Amino acid sequence: MRFEERSFFIRRLCQLLAIIAVFSCMHSVKATENDSAQVYHWKEPGEFGAGKVYLGREIASLMSADDALWLERPDRELSEKPDEIIRNMSLKPTDVVADIGAGIGGYLSLKLSKLLPQGKVLAVDIQEAMLNVLKQRIDEFDIHNIIPTRGSATSPNLPDE
Repeated sequence: MRFEERSFFIRRLCQLLAIIAVFSCMHSVKATENDSAQVYHWKEPGEFGAGKVYLGREIASLMSADDALWLERPDRELSEKPDEIIRNMSLKPTDVVADIGAGIGGYLSLKLSKLLPQGKVLAVDIQEAMLNVLKQRIDEFDIHNIIPTRGSATSPNLPDE
């Protein structure tokens, strides 16, 4: 086979593989959409729930800072295992970690701050009232490496550094 023929053959083969890859991705996306429809279902909302259930657990509705202590209930620790999550993060004392949806901080931010003595925890929430409670807790516990950060519905407003 001459060089020109081999080159033409390789181009055609690459085009065919690209077409197969596109169709494969389209099928994969459709399968993922179908799979996600199966893991969510709806029920009558619980006290602080949205009524939408993911993998057997009701998703919490947006709540005020007045109800935020509910987020730190003991059964949440048992079911979600935040300490195990933190252990699996392989953090170094100088790391910078963003806790998106930090609320009043007890679920992750306060725990992370102890492990990052030379690092930072960027505790992001969209509710100023949640951040105010977090700031009170930071002062109360004399913590210097948690940075309350006001996010928005479209951006966590993290620093560029």
